Amino acid sequence: MGTGGEKDKTASAASAPGGKRPARKKRRYLRVLLIVLVVLVIIVGVTPLLVSTRLGTRAIVGLINSRIKGTVHVDDLSVSWLRPCRIQNVRVMDPDGREVLRIADVKYARGILGALRNAMDFGQVSVVSPRVTLYLDSRGSSSLAAALKPSRPRQPKTSQPDKPLPAVKGSVKVTDALSRVTSLVLDASANVTAVVKKLKIPQPTVSHHLSILREASLVTANRQGKQVIYSLNDAQVQSEKMLKATCEKGAGIKFGPLVFGAVKR
Repeated sequence: MGTGGEKDKTASAASAPGGKRPARKKRRYLRVLLIVLVVLVIIVGVTPLLVSTRLGTRAIVGLINSRIKGTVHVDDLSVSWLRPCRIQNVRVMDPDGREVLRIADVKYARGILGALRNAMDFGQVSVVSPRVTLYLDSRGSSSLAAALKPSRPRQPKTSQPDKPLPAVKGSVKVTDALSRVTSLVLDASANVTAVVKKLKIPQPTVSHHLSILREASLVTANRQGKQVIYSLNDAQVQSEKMLKATCEKGAGIKFGPLVFGAVKR
């Protein structure tokens, strides 16, 4: 009689909520959860490696191009959680197919993990040999802005008070930079006021550029009453050496088939 009672107690204990079978099921769930976590860790760990492949780079660039009106080309992309991230040979084309930006090398000293730890302090970014060409239309809009403009119109935001911008720390080191501003609407002869009005740049900057061009004999200045009219010196502009010498001086404005351009190094 006593033995039968003990068997009944053992059977009832096994079938109870706190018995052995529920404990095994709980361990099975823990194993599955552990496997899932390990797989997630592996996927997160190899994500930078996948992005750095040619296929991954094409996917990232394709995603960017699907959201802007221009086109971005990247020859090489290298990202890492801990090591520096790097982009090489970046080119941006405007909607008309003109190259408006070319960068030989962009290097972010901190890895992805460093950026995630402190998004407001990005450390140092080095940009090597950027080449910017801005084509300005009659409204003063640049081709670079047109290239980076979203391809889909954004939904209007509800009226909310403007929030102050966060304080961002870090430095950007630019070496061997060259920029060119080209307007398609100016005449070959113009005064300083007309240039300022068309290009929307400060009057001292325009006067400084024109002064450099006069020293290089690329433009001539003729006084008409109280105004000074600057005109293209065709003979000198045709000389590639003169144009190069002007650029190396620091800044310049080039008149030609596109009528107006400003170059700064």
